[in-house]
Amino acid sequence: MDLFSGEVWAAWRQPLGMFFIEPSVSGGALVGTYSTHNHFNLTDFDQTSIGWSIRPRLAAGIHVALFDAGIEGSYRWGNLKFHNNVGGDLHEWYAGVFAGIAF
Repeated sequence: MDLFSGEVWAAWRQPLGMFFIEPSVSGGALVGTYSTHNHFNLTDFDQTSIGWSIRPRLAAGIHVALFDAGIEGSYRWGNLKFHNNVGGDLHEWYAGVFAGIAF
């Protein structure tokens, strides 16, 4: 299965001295493609489905001069439904680090 997503994101960065926290939420569309190939009767089964997802996120970091660095985590859930009772809920945890420079 291939999954493509487009999201709209709203965030608020709250400075705490040289540190900051940034809660946010995003939501949008999921587009999934599901393919199978049956070797016995040579039939292909290709489907595309459009669903939804929502993702709360929290980031925390430090800001020094022109540089930002920190950690972030999010959880996404959504839903895709194909034909023939194929599909279901999507659950995805994400954790990472980030760094940036402003100029």
